[in-house]
Amino acid sequence: MVLATVLMIALAGCAPATIEPSPTPPPSASADASSTPAPTPTPDAGPEPFTISGCEAMLPLPLAQELFSANTEFFGESPAVGFSGSFAVPAIQSALSTAPQARLCSWGVPNSDGAFALVVAELPAADQATVIAALTTAGFAPSTSGTETTLRLEQDGLVSSEAQTHIFTGAVWVLVDGTSAELTNAVAASALTVLRAANPALSF
Repeated sequence: MVLATVLMIALAGCAPATIEPSPTPPPSASADASSTPAPTPTPDAGPEPFTISGCEAMLPLPLAQELFSANTEFFGESPAVGFSGSFAVPAIQSALSTAPQARLCSWGVPNSDGAFALVVAELPAADQATVIAALTTAGFAPSTSGTETTLRLEQDGLVSSEAQTHIFTGAVWVLVDGTSAELTNAVAASALTVLRAANPALSF
């Protein structure tokens, strides 16, 4: 009996130990990062386009009447390529015919010879240089202030004095043709102020 008990204890001591399964490692953080899609870059929208304001915004009728005559009326808008000013400078019409955009506005006193015109155009630098050179040759006096290059000319005409003011700044060309330099300067200044307010993202 003692021998049997000893054999049972010996056999129990030889039983194999239970092996616990090892835990599964957590997923790698780098794997999660690699599976996240990269954000799509936003395409560059490019520079803001230049907008030419309406004629009556660039020169309100009350101001036109104050500068010219109490009987002044807005005559309307015409194709800029049809501009015909007081001075024979072919480069003006040539530049207007190729300008990316342009606007011709006119005011005056009905049933009279009194009238003046405002032209605003978008003009590349190379074309601006051509027009400036032609105006200088025609006798216009150039001056520069900040970003603006201004050319003016006033002379006696058959009926009244004739004047033109040209302002070039950035890609903008403002041209006013009228009966006095005082008038053309004031109309050009009004138009340029309105254009700058209408294009705040552009520097000109």
